[in-house]
Amino acid sequence: ETVLNPVEPIKLNIEGNSNTTPAQKSKAKTFMHVLVAVLIVVAIVGFFAFSKSGLKNKFQSPLSINNHAVDSDEFSFMYHYILIENGVDVFAKDAQEMLNSASEDPNYATNRDYFLDITAQELQTTQLLYDDATKHSLNIEDKHYAMANAYVDWLSTKADELDISLDTYIKGVFGSQVDEKCVVNTLAKKYFTEDYASDAKLVELQATSEQANEAYMSNQNIYDLVSYKILRITYEQREDAFISTANLHANQIIEAMGNDPDKFEAVAADYFSGTAQEKLKEPDSTLIKDVRFGDVTHDEFRTWLFDLERNPGDTIIFSDEDGFPIILCFVKRTPQSTPLRNVKIIEVSSIPADENGENGFSLSDAQTLSQSIYDYIENETKLQSVENYFTDEVLSDTIHITSSVDTYPGKFSELLDSWIFNADRKSGDKEILEDENGFYVIYFISESEKPEWYDRVNSFIRMNNYQAFLNEMTTEYSYKFNQSGLEQIYDVP
Repeated sequence: ETVLNPVEPIKLNIEGNSNTTPAQKSKAKTFMHVLVAVLIVVAIVGFFAFSKSGLKNKFQSPLSINNHAVDSDEFSFMYHYILIENGVDVFAKDAQEMLNSASEDPNYATNRDYFLDITAQELQTTQLLYDDATKHSLNIEDKHYAMANAYVDWLSTKADELDISLDTYIKGVFGSQVDEKCVVNTLAKKYFTEDYASDAKLVELQATSEQANEAYMSNQNIYDLVSYKILRITYEQREDAFISTANLHANQIIEAMGNDPDKFEAVAADYFSGTAQEKLKEPDSTLIKDVRFGDVTHDEFRTWLFDLERNPGDTIIFSDEDGFPIILCFVKRTPQSTPLRNVKIIEVSSIPADENGENGFSLSDAQTLSQSIYDYIENETKLQSVENYFTDEVLSDTIHITSSVDTYPGKFSELLDSWIFNADRKSGDKEILEDENGFYVIYFISESEKPEWYDRVNSFIRMNNYQAFLNEMTTEYSYKFNQSGLEQIYDVP
Protein backbone atom coordinates (compact mmCIF):
# COMPACT_ATOMS: atom_id res chain seq x y z
CA GLU A 1 0.00 0.00 0.00
CA THR A 2 1.39 3.40 -1.00
CA VAL A 3 1.89 5.67 1.99
CA LEU A 4 1.65 9.44 2.07
CA ASN A 5 4.63 11.56 1.06
CA PRO A 6 6.40 12.75 4.21
CA VAL A 7 8.15 15.56 2.37
CA GLU A 8 6.58 18.81 1.31
CA PRO A 9 5.16 18.10 -2.18
CA ILE A 10 5.93 20.41 -5.06
CA LYS A 11 2.78 22.38 -5.82
CA LEU A 12 1.14 21.76 -9.16
CA ASN A 13 -0.99 23.99 -11.31
CA ILE A 14 -4.18 21.94 -11.54
CA GLU A 15 -6.42 24.43 -13.29
CA GLY A 16 -6.05 22.65 -16.62
CA ASN A 17 -6.71 24.09 -20.07
CA SER A 18 -8.70 21.42 -21.84
CA ASN A 19 -11.76 22.45 -23.83
CA THR A 20 -13.08 18.93 -24.19
CA THR A 21 -16.63 18.21 -23.11
CA PRO A 22 -17.55 15.39 -20.69
CA ALA A 23 -18.68 13.28 -23.60
CA GLN A 24 -15.21 13.55 -25.13
CA LYS A 25 -13.30 12.66 -21.99
CA SER A 26 -11.60 9.34 -21.62
CA LYS A 27 -12.00 7.22 -18.53
CA ALA A 28 -9.28 6.39 -16.02
CA LYS A 29 -9.29 4.42 -12.78
CA THR A 30 -8.42 6.98 -10.13
CA PHE A 31 -8.69 10.72 -9.70
CA MET A 32 -4.94 11.16 -9.24
CA HIS A 33 -4.33 10.22 -12.86
CA VAL A 34 -5.53 13.71 -13.77
CA LEU A 35 -2.30 15.08 -12.33
CA VAL A 36 -0.22 13.27 -14.95
CA ALA A 37 -1.65 15.22 -17.85
CA VAL A 38 -1.77 18.49 -15.97
CA LEU A 39 1.86 18.01 -14.97
CA ILE A 40 2.88 17.66 -18.60
CA VAL A 41 0.72 20.52 -19.80
CA VAL A 42 2.17 22.84 -17.15
CA ALA A 43 5.77 21.68 -17.69
CA ILE A 44 6.01 20.72 -21.33
CA VAL A 45 9.63 21.82 -21.38
CA GLY A 46 10.44 18.64 -19.52
CA PHE A 47 10.07 16.69 -22.74
CA PHE A 48 13.60 17.56 -23.72
CA ALA A 49 14.66 14.93 -21.22
CA PHE A 50 13.15 12.22 -23.36
CA SER A 51 15.83 12.62 -25.97
CA LYS A 52 18.63 11.85 -23.52
CA SER A 53 16.88 8.78 -22.11
CA GLY A 54 15.45 7.32 -25.30
CA LEU A 55 18.54 5.33 -26.15
CA LYS A 56 17.95 1.69 -26.92
CA ASN A 57 20.51 0.49 -24.44
CA LYS A 58 20.24 -2.68 -22.41
CA PHE A 59 18.27 -2.05 -19.24
CA GLN A 60 19.12 -3.99 -16.11
CA SER A 61 16.60 -5.03 -13.47
CA PRO A 62 16.64 -2.53 -10.59
CA LEU A 63 14.89 -4.86 -8.15
CA SER A 64 14.39 -8.52 -7.31
CA ILE A 65 11.44 -9.84 -5.31
CA ASN A 66 11.62 -13.34 -3.89
CA ASN A 67 14.73 -13.84 -6.09
CA HIS A 68 12.79 -12.92 -9.24
CA ALA A 69 13.93 -9.90 -11.27
CA VAL A 70 11.52 -7.01 -11.84
CA ASP A 71 11.88 -5.56 -15.33
CA SER A 72 13.23 -2.03 -15.60
CA ASP A 73 10.20 -0.78 -17.53
CA GLU A 74 7.74 -2.04 -14.91
CA PHE A 75 9.75 -0.47 -12.09
CA SER A 76 10.21 2.84 -13.92
CA PHE A 77 6.50 3.10 -14.63
CA MET A 78 5.51 2.36 -11.03
CA TYR A 79 8.18 4.69 -9.62
CA HIS A 80 6.89 7.68 -11.56
CA TYR A 81 3.29 6.62 -10.95
CA ILE A 82 3.98 6.82 -7.20
CA LEU A 83 5.85 10.11 -7.46
CA ILE A 84 2.86 11.68 -9.18
CA GLU A 85 0.45 10.04 -6.73
CA ASN A 86 2.35 11.77 -3.93
CA GLY A 87 2.19 15.19 -5.56
CA VAL A 88 5.73 15.36 -6.96
CA ASP A 89 6.09 17.34 -10.19
CA VAL A 90 9.25 15.82 -11.65
CA PHE A 91 9.44 18.59 -14.25
CA ALA A 92 9.56 21.40 -11.70
CA LYS A 93 12.92 23.17 -11.81
CA ASP A 94 13.82 22.16 -8.26
CA ALA A 95 12.41 18.60 -8.42
CA GLN A 96 15.77 16.90 -8.80
CA GLU A 97 17.19 18.92 -5.94
CA MET A 98 14.25 17.94 -3.75
CA LEU A 99 14.60 14.24 -4.56
CA ASN A 100 18.35 14.35 -3.92
CA SER A 101 17.96 16.18 -0.62
CA ALA A 102 17.94 14.52 2.80
CA SER A 103 14.76 12.69 3.70
CA GLU A 104 12.74 13.64 6.76
CA ASP A 105 12.37 9.92 7.36
CA PRO A 106 15.50 8.82 9.23
CA ASN A 107 15.30 5.41 7.53
CA TYR A 108 16.28 6.93 4.17
CA ALA A 109 19.26 9.04 3.13
CA THR A 110 17.38 10.98 0.43
CA ASN A 111 13.84 11.53 -0.75
CA ARG A 112 14.68 9.55 -3.88
CA ASP A 113 15.64 6.59 -1.67
CA TYR A 114 12.32 6.92 0.11
CA PHE A 115 10.26 6.82 -3.08
CA LEU A 116 12.32 4.00 -4.55
CA ASP A 117 11.58 1.93 -1.46
CA ILE A 118 7.88 2.78 -1.57
CA THR A 119 7.87 1.58 -5.17
CA ALA A 120 9.55 -1.66 -4.14
CA GLN A 121 6.94 -2.18 -1.41
CA GLU A 122 4.11 -1.58 -3.85
CA LEU A 123 5.53 -4.09 -6.34
CA GLN A 124 6.21 -6.55 -3.52
CA THR A 125 2.58 -6.43 -2.34
CA THR A 126 1.28 -6.71 -5.89
CA GLN A 127 3.46 -9.76 -6.61
CA LEU A 128 2.63 -11.69 -3.45
CA LEU A 129 -1.09 -11.05 -3.91
CA TYR A 130 -0.86 -12.05 -7.57
CA ASP A 131 0.86 -15.33 -6.71
CA ASP A 132 -1.65 -16.04 -3.94
CA ALA A 133 -4.59 -15.31 -6.23
CA THR A 134 -3.33 -17.53 -9.03
CA LYS A 135 -2.85 -20.36 -6.52
CA HIS A 136 -6.59 -20.05 -5.94
CA SER A 137 -7.18 -20.38 -9.72
CA LEU A 138 -7.95 -16.70 -10.12
CA ASN A 139 -6.50 -14.70 -13.01
CA ILE A 140 -6.51 -11.23 -14.50
CA GLU A 141 -9.86 -10.67 -16.19
CA ASP A 142 -10.94 -8.69 -19.22
CA LYS A 143 -12.32 -5.95 -16.95
CA HIS A 144 -8.86 -5.30 -15.51
CA TYR A 145 -7.36 -4.95 -18.98
CA ALA A 146 -10.30 -2.74 -19.94
CA MET A 147 -9.59 -0.46 -16.98
CA ALA A 148 -5.91 -0.31 -17.90
CA ASN A 149 -6.69 0.40 -21.55
CA ALA A 150 -9.13 3.11 -20.48
CA TYR A 151 -6.24 4.77 -18.65
CA VAL A 152 -4.09 4.54 -21.79
CA ASP A 153 -6.95 6.01 -23.82
CA TRP A 154 -7.02 8.89 -21.40
CA LEU A 155 -3.26 9.36 -21.74
CA SER A 156 -3.79 9.41 -25.48
CA THR A 157 -6.16 12.37 -25.23
CA LYS A 158 -3.52 14.26 -23.27
CA ALA A 159 -0.90 13.42 -25.88
CA ASP A 160 -3.26 14.72 -28.57
CA GLU A 161 -3.65 17.99 -26.68
CA LEU A 162 0.14 18.40 -26.87
CA ASP A 163 0.24 17.24 -30.50
CA ILE A 164 2.68 14.43 -29.75
CA SER A 165 2.44 10.66 -30.12
CA LEU A 166 1.18 8.48 -27.29
CA ASP A 167 4.52 6.68 -27.14
CA THR A 168 6.40 9.97 -26.74
CA TYR A 169 3.99 11.05 -24.04
CA ILE A 170 4.41 7.79 -22.10
CA LYS A 171 8.20 7.87 -22.34
CA GLY A 172 8.23 11.53 -21.38
CA VAL A 173 6.29 10.81 -18.20
CA PHE A 174 7.33 7.33 -17.08
CA GLY A 175 10.74 6.65 -18.66
CA SER A 176 12.26 5.78 -22.02
CA GLN A 177 12.02 2.04 -21.29
CA VAL A 178 8.24 2.25 -20.76
CA ASP A 179 5.75 1.68 -23.57
CA GLU A 180 1.99 1.23 -23.89
CA LYS A 181 2.15 -2.54 -23.39
CA CYS A 182 4.06 -2.09 -20.12
CA VAL A 183 1.48 0.41 -18.84
CA VAL A 184 -1.43 -1.88 -19.67
CA ASN A 185 0.13 -5.03 -18.22
CA THR A 186 1.37 -3.33 -15.04
CA LEU A 187 -1.93 -1.61 -14.34
CA ALA A 188 -4.05 -4.67 -15.14
CA LYS A 189 -2.00 -6.68 -12.66
CA LYS A 190 -2.31 -3.91 -10.08
CA TYR A 191 -6.08 -3.60 -10.52
CA PHE A 192 -6.48 -7.38 -10.36
CA THR A 193 -4.58 -7.69 -7.08
CA GLU A 194 -6.47 -4.74 -5.58
CA ASP A 195 -9.76 -6.45 -6.42
CA TYR A 196 -8.50 -9.71 -4.97
CA ALA A 197 -7.32 -8.05 -1.75
CA SER A 198 -10.63 -6.24 -1.22
CA ASP A 199 -12.89 -9.15 -2.13
CA ALA A 200 -11.91 -12.81 -2.39
CA LYS A 201 -8.99 -12.58 0.04
CA LEU A 202 -11.05 -10.82 2.68
CA VAL A 203 -13.78 -13.42 2.32
CA GLU A 204 -11.17 -16.11 2.92
CA LEU A 205 -9.93 -14.27 6.02
CA GLN A 206 -13.34 -13.36 7.43
CA ALA A 207 -14.28 -13.98 11.04
CA THR A 208 -15.73 -17.28 12.18
CA SER A 209 -19.03 -17.18 14.07
CA GLU A 210 -17.15 -17.81 17.30
CA GLN A 211 -14.69 -14.98 16.60
CA ALA A 212 -17.50 -12.60 15.70
CA ASN A 213 -19.57 -13.32 18.80
CA GLU A 214 -16.53 -13.08 21.05
CA ALA A 215 -15.56 -9.71 19.56
CA TYR A 216 -19.16 -8.46 19.90
CA MET A 217 -19.45 -9.45 23.53
CA SER A 218 -16.09 -7.88 24.37
CA ASN A 219 -17.19 -4.41 23.22
CA GLN A 220 -20.95 -4.21 22.87
CA ASN A 221 -21.07 -0.44 23.13
CA ILE A 222 -19.48 -0.17 19.68
CA TYR A 223 -22.01 -2.50 18.09
CA ASP A 224 -25.25 -1.69 19.96
CA LEU A 225 -28.00 0.90 19.64
CA VAL A 226 -29.81 2.41 22.63
CA SER A 227 -33.31 3.89 22.70
CA TYR A 228 -34.38 6.17 25.53
CA LYS A 229 -36.85 8.87 26.51
CA ILE A 230 -35.91 12.31 27.79
CA LEU A 231 -37.95 15.02 29.47
CA ARG A 232 -36.83 18.34 30.94
CA ILE A 233 -39.07 20.10 33.46
CA THR A 234 -38.46 23.82 33.83
CA TYR A 235 -40.14 27.12 34.60
CA GLU A 236 -39.44 30.62 33.40
CA GLN A 237 -38.88 31.58 37.00
CA ARG A 238 -35.52 30.50 38.38
CA GLU A 239 -36.23 30.78 42.11
CA ASP A 240 -35.46 27.84 44.38
CA ALA A 241 -39.13 27.17 45.00
CA PHE A 242 -39.79 26.53 41.32
CA ILE A 243 -36.69 24.35 41.05
CA SER A 244 -37.84 22.30 44.05
CA THR A 245 -41.33 21.92 42.56
CA ALA A 246 -39.91 20.73 39.24
CA ASN A 247 -37.74 18.13 40.97
CA LEU A 248 -40.69 16.97 43.07
CA HIS A 249 -42.75 16.46 39.90
CA ALA A 250 -39.88 14.56 38.26
CA ASN A 251 -39.74 12.11 41.16
CA GLN A 252 -43.53 11.73 41.14
CA ILE A 253 -43.47 10.90 37.41
CA ILE A 254 -40.84 8.22 37.96
CA GLU A 255 -42.78 6.69 40.83
CA ALA A 256 -46.10 6.72 38.93
CA MET A 257 -44.75 5.08 35.78
CA GLY A 258 -43.53 2.08 37.77
CA ASN A 259 -40.56 1.15 35.52
CA ASP A 260 -42.86 0.89 32.50
CA PRO A 261 -41.42 3.11 29.72
CA ASP A 262 -44.70 2.87 27.77
CA LYS A 263 -46.41 4.93 30.53
CA PHE A 264 -43.76 7.66 30.59
CA GLU A 265 -45.50 10.28 28.42
CA ALA A 266 -49.03 9.61 29.74
CA VAL A 267 -47.93 10.01 33.36
CA ALA A 268 -45.83 13.10 32.62
CA ALA A 269 -48.68 14.80 30.75
CA ASP A 270 -50.56 15.32 34.03
CA TYR A 271 -47.83 17.72 35.15
CA PHE A 272 -47.99 19.92 32.05
CA SER A 273 -50.61 22.02 30.30
CA GLY A 274 -51.35 23.47 26.89
CA THR A 275 -49.23 22.49 23.89
CA ALA A 276 -46.70 20.59 26.02
CA GLN A 277 -49.46 18.46 27.50
CA GLU A 278 -50.96 17.71 24.09
CA LYS A 279 -47.57 16.57 22.79
CA LEU A 280 -47.02 14.33 25.83
CA LYS A 281 -50.34 12.63 25.22
CA GLU A 282 -48.83 11.21 22.02
CA PRO A 283 -47.17 7.81 22.72
CA ASP A 284 -43.37 7.86 22.40
CA SER A 285 -43.31 11.62 21.77
CA THR A 286 -40.15 11.88 23.92
CA LEU A 287 -38.48 8.79 22.41
CA ILE A 288 -34.94 9.07 21.03
CA LYS A 289 -34.52 5.89 18.98
CA ASP A 290 -31.49 3.82 18.00
CA VAL A 291 -28.69 6.03 19.27
CA ARG A 292 -25.05 5.04 18.78
CA PHE A 293 -22.47 5.36 21.51
CA GLY A 294 -20.65 8.12 19.65
CA ASP A 295 -23.86 10.07 19.07
CA VAL A 296 -24.28 10.92 22.77
CA THR A 297 -21.97 13.83 23.52
CA HIS A 298 -22.97 14.31 27.18
CA ASP A 299 -20.51 12.14 29.09
CA GLU A 300 -22.80 11.40 32.07
CA PHE A 301 -25.77 10.62 29.83
CA ARG A 302 -23.64 8.28 27.69
CA THR A 303 -22.13 6.45 30.66
CA TRP A 304 -25.55 5.84 32.18
CA LEU A 305 -27.36 4.90 28.97
CA PHE A 306 -24.71 2.44 27.77
CA ASP A 307 -24.19 0.73 31.10
CA LEU A 308 -24.53 -3.00 30.34
CA GLU A 309 -26.57 -3.43 33.54
CA ARG A 310 -29.25 -1.03 32.32
CA ASN A 311 -32.81 -2.46 32.09
CA PRO A 312 -35.97 -1.20 30.34
CA GLY A 313 -37.77 1.28 32.57
CA ASP A 314 -34.68 2.37 34.48
CA THR A 315 -34.81 6.12 35.15
CA ILE A 316 -32.49 8.79 36.48
CA ILE A 317 -32.69 12.51 37.11
CA PHE A 318 -29.89 14.82 36.00
CA SER A 319 -29.85 18.55 36.71
CA ASP A 320 -29.37 21.29 34.13
CA GLU A 321 -27.22 24.35 34.77
CA ASP A 322 -30.05 25.97 36.79
CA GLY A 323 -30.88 22.89 38.82
CA PHE A 324 -34.05 21.93 36.91
CA PRO A 325 -34.52 18.17 36.37
CA ILE A 326 -33.83 16.21 33.19
CA ILE A 327 -35.40 12.75 33.31
CA LEU A 328 -33.82 9.93 31.30
CA CYS A 329 -35.82 6.74 30.88
CA PHE A 330 -34.05 3.73 29.38
CA VAL A 331 -36.19 1.89 26.80
CA LYS A 332 -34.06 -0.81 25.15
CA ARG A 333 -30.66 -1.88 23.88
CA THR A 334 -30.32 -3.80 20.60
CA PRO A 335 -27.47 -4.87 18.31
CA GLN A 336 -27.02 -2.87 15.09
CA SER A 337 -29.16 -5.15 12.96
CA THR A 338 -30.06 -3.18 9.82
CA PRO A 339 -27.81 -4.42 6.99
CA LEU A 340 -25.32 -1.87 5.69
CA ARG A 341 -25.87 -0.39 2.25
CA ASN A 342 -23.24 0.38 -0.38
CA VAL A 343 -24.10 3.55 -2.28
CA LYS A 344 -22.43 6.26 -4.31
CA ILE A 345 -23.66 9.84 -4.05
CA ILE A 346 -22.73 12.61 -6.49
CA GLU A 347 -23.70 15.98 -5.11
CA VAL A 348 -24.11 18.72 -7.73
CA SER A 349 -24.10 22.24 -6.31
CA SER A 350 -24.88 25.59 -7.82
CA ILE A 351 -22.12 28.19 -7.40
CA PRO A 352 -22.91 31.92 -7.11
CA ALA A 353 -21.24 34.13 -9.69
CA ASP A 354 -18.40 36.40 -8.60
CA GLU A 355 -18.69 40.18 -8.31
CA ASN A 356 -18.25 40.47 -12.06
CA GLY A 357 -21.11 38.07 -12.71
CA GLU A 358 -18.74 35.37 -13.92
CA ASN A 359 -17.50 31.91 -12.89
CA GLY A 360 -20.89 30.94 -11.50
CA PHE A 361 -22.84 27.72 -11.91
CA SER A 362 -26.59 28.27 -11.91
CA LEU A 363 -29.26 26.00 -10.49
CA SER A 364 -30.33 25.27 -14.05
CA ASP A 365 -26.75 24.29 -14.92
CA ALA A 366 -26.63 22.03 -11.85
CA GLN A 367 -29.85 20.32 -12.90
CA THR A 368 -28.56 19.76 -16.43
CA LEU A 369 -25.27 18.33 -15.15
CA SER A 370 -27.15 16.07 -12.73
CA GLN A 371 -29.11 14.64 -15.63
CA SER A 372 -25.91 14.09 -17.62
CA ILE A 373 -24.36 12.20 -14.69
CA TYR A 374 -27.55 10.19 -14.22
CA ASP A 375 -27.57 9.20 -17.90
CA TYR A 376 -23.85 8.32 -17.81
CA ILE A 377 -23.96 5.92 -14.83
CA GLU A 378 -26.01 3.31 -16.64
CA ASN A 379 -24.19 0.48 -14.82
CA GLU A 380 -21.66 -0.10 -12.04
CA THR A 381 -18.72 -0.07 -14.44
CA LYS A 382 -19.63 3.43 -15.57
CA LEU A 383 -20.17 4.39 -11.94
CA GLN A 384 -16.57 3.47 -11.07
CA SER A 385 -15.21 5.91 -13.64
CA VAL A 386 -17.50 8.85 -12.93
CA GLU A 387 -14.74 10.77 -11.09
CA ASN A 388 -12.53 10.73 -14.15
CA TYR A 389 -15.27 11.16 -16.74
CA PHE A 390 -16.33 14.41 -15.05
CA THR A 391 -12.81 15.49 -14.11
CA ASP A 392 -13.21 19.23 -14.72
CA GLU A 393 -16.38 19.31 -12.62
CA VAL A 394 -14.58 17.55 -9.76
CA LEU A 395 -11.62 19.95 -9.92
CA SER A 396 -13.91 22.99 -9.94
CA ASP A 397 -15.85 21.71 -6.90
CA THR A 398 -19.02 21.67 -8.95
CA ILE A 399 -19.58 18.06 -7.92
CA HIS A 400 -18.61 16.16 -4.79
CA ILE A 401 -18.57 12.38 -4.86
CA THR A 402 -19.10 10.18 -1.81
CA SER A 403 -18.60 6.41 -1.86
CA SER A 404 -20.22 4.89 1.22
CA VAL A 405 -19.82 1.14 1.67
CA ASP A 406 -21.07 1.25 5.27
CA THR A 407 -24.25 3.29 5.00
CA TYR A 408 -26.44 2.95 8.08
CA PRO A 409 -29.71 4.70 8.97
CA GLY A 410 -28.99 8.26 9.99
CA LYS A 411 -25.60 8.56 8.29
CA PHE A 412 -26.99 10.95 5.69
CA SER A 413 -29.90 13.37 5.55
CA GLU A 414 -33.48 12.23 5.89
CA LEU A 415 -33.97 12.82 2.15
CA LEU A 416 -31.18 10.40 1.23
CA ASP A 417 -32.00 7.99 4.05
CA SER A 418 -35.58 7.54 2.95
CA TRP A 419 -34.47 6.61 -0.58
CA ILE A 420 -31.56 4.37 0.45
CA PHE A 421 -33.53 2.37 2.99
CA ASN A 422 -36.71 2.01 0.98
CA ALA A 423 -37.85 -1.61 1.30
CA ASP A 424 -38.07 -1.97 -2.49
CA ARG A 425 -34.53 -0.74 -3.14
CA LYS A 426 -32.34 -3.06 -5.26
CA SER A 427 -28.89 -3.09 -6.85
CA GLY A 428 -28.62 -0.81 -9.87
CA ASP A 429 -31.32 1.62 -8.74
CA LYS A 430 -30.46 5.28 -9.30
CA GLU A 431 -32.24 8.55 -8.76
CA ILE A 432 -31.88 12.33 -8.82
CA LEU A 433 -32.93 13.95 -5.54
CA GLU A 434 -33.15 17.66 -4.81
CA ASP A 435 -33.02 19.77 -1.66
CA GLU A 436 -32.19 23.36 -0.80
CA ASN A 437 -28.47 22.66 -1.28
CA GLY A 438 -28.71 21.33 -4.82
CA PHE A 439 -29.05 17.96 -6.51
CA TYR A 440 -27.93 14.45 -5.58
CA VAL A 441 -27.40 11.70 -8.11
CA ILE A 442 -27.49 8.53 -6.03
CA TYR A 443 -26.70 4.98 -7.13
CA PHE A 444 -27.57 1.92 -5.03
CA ILE A 445 -24.83 -0.70 -5.37
CA SER A 446 -25.72 -3.40 -2.88
CA GLU A 447 -27.13 -4.40 0.50
CA SER A 448 -25.18 -6.60 2.88
CA GLU A 449 -26.51 -10.05 3.66
CA LYS A 450 -25.43 -9.72 7.29
CA PRO A 451 -26.54 -7.44 10.14
CA GLU A 452 -24.45 -4.31 10.66
CA TRP A 453 -22.86 -5.43 13.92
CA TYR A 454 -21.52 -8.58 12.24
CA ASP A 455 -20.10 -6.68 9.27
CA ARG A 456 -18.34 -4.25 11.58
CA VAL A 457 -16.90 -7.02 13.73
CA ASN A 458 -15.95 -9.00 10.65
CA SER A 459 -14.30 -5.98 9.03
CA PHE A 460 -12.11 -5.47 12.07
CA ILE A 461 -11.14 -9.14 12.37
CA ARG A 462 -10.49 -9.81 8.70
CA MET A 463 -8.35 -6.68 8.33
CA ASN A 464 -6.27 -7.89 11.27
CA ASN A 465 -6.07 -11.29 9.60
CA TYR A 466 -5.14 -9.64 6.29
CA GLN A 467 -2.36 -7.63 7.92
CA ALA A 468 -1.03 -10.78 9.57
CA PHE A 469 -1.08 -12.48 6.16
CA LEU A 470 0.86 -9.58 4.59
CA ASN A 471 3.40 -9.56 7.42
CA GLU A 472 4.04 -13.26 6.97
CA MET A 473 4.26 -13.11 3.18
CA THR A 474 6.49 -10.03 2.99
CA THR A 475 9.09 -11.99 4.92
CA GLU A 476 9.00 -14.67 2.24
CA TYR A 477 8.81 -12.10 -0.57
CA SER A 478 11.86 -10.11 0.48
CA TYR A 479 13.20 -7.62 -2.05
CA LYS A 480 16.67 -6.41 -2.96
CA PHE A 481 17.79 -3.46 -5.05
CA ASN A 482 20.32 -3.72 -7.87
CA GLN A 483 22.30 -0.47 -7.95
CA SER A 484 23.25 -0.81 -11.62
CA GLY A 485 19.58 -1.08 -12.52
CA LEU A 486 18.59 1.82 -10.27
CA GLU A 487 21.07 4.08 -12.06
CA GLN A 488 18.98 3.61 -15.20
CA ILE A 489 15.83 4.89 -13.44
CA TYR A 490 15.83 8.63 -14.11
CA ASP A 491 13.78 10.91 -11.87
CA VAL A 492 13.15 13.17 -14.86
CA PRO A 493 12.64 10.73 -17.80
